[in-house]
Amino acid sequence: MYDLEDHHWWFQGRIDLMRKMVAKYCPAVPGRQQRLLDLGCGTGLFISDQSRDKTAIGLDSSSEALAFTRIRGVSRLVCADSQSMPFASESFDVVTAFDLIEHVERDDLLIAEAYRVLRPGGVALIAVPAHPFLLGEHDDALHHKRRYTWKQLDSLFEPAIWVRRRMTWTFALICPLAVVVRSIRKILPSPENPAADTNINFSLLNRALLQWHRLENKWTESHNLPFGLSILTVREKRAVAGAPATSNR
Repeated sequence: MYDLEDHHWWFQGRIDLMRKMVAKYCPAVPGRQQRLLDLGCGTGLFISDQSRDKTAIGLDSSSEALAFTRIRGVSRLVCADSQSMPFASESFDVVTAFDLIEHVERDDLLIAEAYRVLRPGGVALIAVPAHPFLLGEHDDALHHKRRYTWKQLDSLFEPAIWVRRRMTWTFALICPLAVVVRSIRKILPSPENPAADTNINFSLLNRALLQWHRLENKWTESHNLPFGLSILTVREKRAVAGAPATSNR
């Protein structure tokens, strides 16, 4: 992952979109530096980008991943479980979880923790792989426990405590091809060592896909896509009158 993400179209296309979305829905506040928590920060591409103008903290359950993140010069890192985080309540302005919640046993606990650590009015940006019928070799290689329908992801956010600011499909261009390829793989014998699709990387194709997805991202910044391989949602923590105070950890 560390070797791929600096140039591979999927990682670069994703960070381009996430950078746009954070800038759009979590604009800088004059005179105050924002605190951002990146859950499942992996090998650090996004958290190193956001550390330039925010107090950005990365959390991951893998100490090996965090070692790679440190190579990028990021020092605010925590090795912990995203389903039970060692942070005080209402201590972050932004929480991000890009392709993380499909890895955990209890995605509902992760969302509850994201809510707890966000200040009222704070924003969570969550991205997940879509379409459970595509679950297969790629997901096995990446240790995914599930893929999501639109309804499944939406249902994780209780309307009484979350405001839905945005929800859209992403990675539309690659979706039809991925559906065909992964559907064919399902009828073939399962390999002993499953491989992720991100291992496929040809230079000319990589450049073409990256340029196309940057154009797609520019559209997605302000418009919803009608279909895609992933789903992105932006949620704001409601200030709920009379809500009981949550304990600090």
